[in-house]
Amino acid sequence: MDPVDILESSIAGAAAMFSGWAAWSARQAARTSDSNSLRANQISESANRTAEAARATADAVARIEDDRFHRELTPDMTVQILVRDQGVPLRYLKINWIGPSTLRRLDAVSISIRDDRDRTTSPVLGDGRDVEERDRTIWGPLRFQPLTDDADELGRHLGVFPMELHDTKEVRLEDSIRPSWYEGAEGEERWRRQYSSHPLRLWITCTSGSRRPWTLSAEVDRAMLSPVQIGGPGR
Repeated sequence: MDPVDILESSIAGAAAMFSGWAAWSARQAARTSDSNSLRANQISESANRTAEAARATADAVARIEDDRFHRELTPDMTVQILVRDQGVPLRYLKINWIGPSTLRRLDAVSISIRDDRDRTTSPVLGDGRDVEERDRTIWGPLRFQPLTDDADELGRHLGVFPMELHDTKEVRLEDSIRPSWYEGAEGEERWRRQYSSHPLRLWITCTSGSRRPWTLSAEVDRAMLSPVQIGGPGR
């Protein structure tokens, strides 16, 4: 064989071997790169999960702390039913805000009279008008005097009012009105007897600044001479 041919064949073989080695090296490098990329992605995902868990924990701690602080600021009040004889006995609901001193001011206080129980599922008769009358009835012994002291026409809700620390609010009360199916004098007597020993049940909602509102519940015995304390931390 011609020495030139031999040389050319050797060069071609060497080139083929180098090409094969280069291709193998490239594949190995690609595998290594993919492996490194996968590992980097796994590390990144793990870091993201850790960061998300840390954020969730921080949010939970912040909510717990916010709830604790909110409870500590719960308005502390006393409520009482007063009877004053002004020719005829007149009843008043007296509300006194006694703390905590941290708040200093309640921007909005609203009071609603609660029924003795939830009656939205109670059976009704007739063509549906009973439902409307049932919902308009205050199922309890007393109501606010309608359209007095900013009460609504039913005597269930008071208009919103502000209070400064140690302020007192008094509003007129009167007997609740029986529904029409408690007919006549006997129905009136039955209605009064039904609620003769029931307390006046209230929702009192207080707002101060941008804080979440506080909603307090109260049951005020008409025969109790001393005020009932509601709200405050832990109540």
